[in-house]
Amino acid sequence: KAEMEVKRKARRRRSLIYAAIAVIIAALVVYNLPYFKELRLWNKINETRNLELVQEYYSEFPDGDHYEEVLYIDICDNSNPRYAIEEYHWKYIDGKYYEEVLYLYAKVTSAPGDAINEYIQKYPDGQYIAEIRDLQDDYLYECVVNNGNNLRDINNYFNTFPEGKHIAEVEAAYNSRWDNIDTQYNAVSKTNANSNDVKFIRDMLRYMREN
Repeated sequence: KAEMEVKRKARRRRSLIYAAIAVIIAALVVYNLPYFKELRLWNKINETRNLELVQEYYSEFPDGDHYEEVLYIDICDNSNPRYAIEEYHWKYIDGKYYEEVLYLYAKVTSAPGDAINEYIQKYPDGQYIAEIRDLQDDYLYECVVNNGNNLRDINNYFNTFPEGKHIAEVEAAYNSRWDNIDTQYNAVSKTNANSNDVKFIRDMLRYMREN
């Protein structure tokens, strides 16, 4: 009887050991499931805002549940966030941080016109509308300068910012453009003997310039 009791206890101990091993194995399996690995890494990033962990997350979980939040941390904390901004801009057009990222994208892109217009259309009373308008003022003036005082760009600036911060420069560009047109016409008109035609065209040019 004593021997049977010893065997029974031994079997019970073995059962407990097997059960413990099974629990440990199950815990290890669960611990290493992609969902929990991602969650642990995301929690570390959220707590530490470590950019090396951000790069690790990009590499291991390119389609992760927290990719948008990780990308936003990269945008906020990286000293050179341009690539993160561009990625967010095309990947999360309806994202929770899209308004802010769209404004930042308009600041960093070399051709901000579309981003500026998109912001104004989507967020006419947005948090960054004053900053966007300021960017638009600079951008439209750059269009005037970079396109050789094109009258279309000049008129676009006048219509959008009649009291803009570059209005004096744009008015000077406008006058210079018309002075060039007058000079060119004067050179051509010398070969035209019909004074009535010359007077008509001069009057038309003067009207166009003043209106």
